[in-house]
This record gives sequence, C-alpha cells and structure tokens, in this order.
Amino acid sequence: MARTSVHNALAAHGLADLLPPALQATGELVACAALFEPGQVLYLSVGWQQEGVRIVVWDPHTRHVDPDSSGKCAARRNKMLYLLACVVHECKGSWGVIRPAPAREGTRVWVNLPRQGAADYAAALC
Repeated sequence: MARTSVHNALAAHGLADLLPPALQATGELVACAALFEPGQVLYLSVGWQQEGVRIVVWDPHTRHVDPDSSGKCAARRNKMLYLLACVVHECKGSWGVIRPAPAREGTRVWVNLPRQGAADYAAALC
C-alpha cells in the first residue's frame, strides 16, 4: 500500500524517473518500521524538497531509558536498513534517524533522494 501511494504521487507529479529508488526506499523504511512495531500504526510522508524527493516513515517505537538498550536498538535498526543505506549512497542522497524528544514517542526515519542521482541510479538498473 505504501509503495503504491508513493508510486501514484510521484507519477502524478511527473517524477517517474525517481520511481525505482523511491519505491525501494519506501519498502525498506516501512518493512523496518513494521518489524520494530508489528501491528501498530505507521505514518508515511513523501514530499518534494530541494530538487529531490523526501520520504519519512514514523513508527511508535519509543526511546529506551537504558543507554545500553538504546545503543543495541539503534544498531539493530541500522543493520536492518543496510540495503536502504546502499541505495541512498548510490543516489548520492542522505538518510537518518530522528529520535523523539524525551516527552514524545516514536521514531522517524527519513531519506532524501536528489533527482539527478536517483534518475541516474534508476537508469543504471535498466
């Protein structure tokens, strides 16, 4: 459902050249979030920013109080997003994890895919 929504949004705005990496990134982000918080509500945002597409997925996974648990959790998420990191690197983009403020819940993972880098990556796949 998430990939279909991103596909429709990009195609409707004339950004079909970004589809392969954007759909791959969307799939990785949503899969990771669903594994961290199975059965919970996730939020997906896709937008155009600085000549590229920005995809953000929020899940309700809360911050760990224990620093050791927090470090293990971050390492687990990073390991799960290794393929995402490779795609973003090939597109000359960026990605990251935004931890919530102490009074808030959830985790946001974002991806920025510059149009030219993403289009070059998509063309190389063909």
